[in-house]
Amino acid sequence: MNQSQRIFIFCSCFLLLLFSPLLAVLSLNAYGRIDEWRYRQASEFSPARWKKPDLKYRYSALQEVIEHQIQPGMSAIDVKTRLGEPDSFADGGWQYEARRPGWHFIDWQGGGLVIRFTENKVVIAKKNHWTD
Repeated sequence: MNQSQRIFIFCSCFLLLLFSPLLAVLSLNAYGRIDEWRYRQASEFSPARWKKPDLKYRYSALQEVIEHQIQPGMSAIDVKTRLGEPDSFADGGWQYEARRPGWHFIDWQGGGLVIRFTENKVVIAKKNHWTD
């Protein structure tokens, strides 16, 4: 290997090391934007994706579920048939977890759908959002 090849290899490695953090940030930013576009607000509800659970799909479908899938007066059995088993039971309601799409370096947020019942009938279905 001659001197010019060594200099070329050294400069190439140096430039790669110098710009790799910038490339990593740009690629993660691009991933986040593509993920947000991919999981934009759902216009149609897919019970199979909801029950899977695809947490990012759930986030995109929350408004559709609240407005069109869960109606006041539905029974608990009807809700389970449509949405599947809840992820947790908290504060007298059912919690279906969801996750924001995109890339987040530190994300202490969460939430999803909370459904509250009175005598086995749906009283309210609403978005639940929390931050630690």
